[in-house]
Amino acid sequence: MLEGRGLLIALAASLAVHWAVVRLWAAPQAASGSPGAPLRVLAPLPPAPVPAPAAATQAAVEPLPAAPLRPERAGALSSSHAALPPEAQAPDAVQPAEPRDAPAGTDALPPVSQPGEEAAVADPPGAPAAPDAPRGFGAVEYWPARLLDAPSQPLSPIELPTPAATPEGGARLELLVYVAADGSVDAVEVVSASPPGVLEAVALDVFGRARFEPGIKGGVAVRHYKRIAVGMSM
Repeated sequence: MLEGRGLLIALAASLAVHWAVVRLWAAPQAASGSPGAPLRVLAPLPPAPVPAPAAATQAAVEPLPAAPLRPERAGALSSSHAALPPEAQAPDAVQPAEPRDAPAGTDALPPVSQPGEEAAVADPPGAPAAPDAPRGFGAVEYWPARLLDAPSQPLSPIELPTPAATPEGGARLELLVYVAADGSVDAVEVVSASPPGVLEAVALDVFGRARFEPGIKGGVAVRHYKRIAVGMSM
């Protein structure tokens, strides 16, 4: 009985020793791989190539040439443009302000009878519109002629003599004539002269001696003023 147990112990010890030897021998073999087999090394895959960004200095894309208009289309456009009035062809042009409502009477003068001179025009288009309120000259107020009940015409034609020095391009003069309630002229004011020193002296003398119809407003004779333009052409 004791012999059998000792045999089992010896057998178990022998198996344990052999197992330890086998493990010590197998460990270096597993670390070095199969004898004579080449060593395999797995290299990482190279990164995928990244496309280069577009160059910042690329050539500018040339615009496509505009297709020419067909002859019949171009002709239709030119004819329609020619048919438009001047004010319709220039929509961006600033239109002059419309004057306020005025009575039937305006301060127009008859043509100047002196040959070589243009007719005198009251309130020329290029002049600024006179305000619809009395205008003071000194301590007296005068109504604008456009607010009169009827036009105040000169009692006789106004004639301007030809000045001694006449420029080749002509001359223009703008005046304000202040008319008293009885039609006589109280004062004459020069607004502008082009060129200066040509018509002023003659116009001040002639219009200062002129007489007009009394200006009527509300059935009463009132003082009024006129804006008059005189032109002389060669």
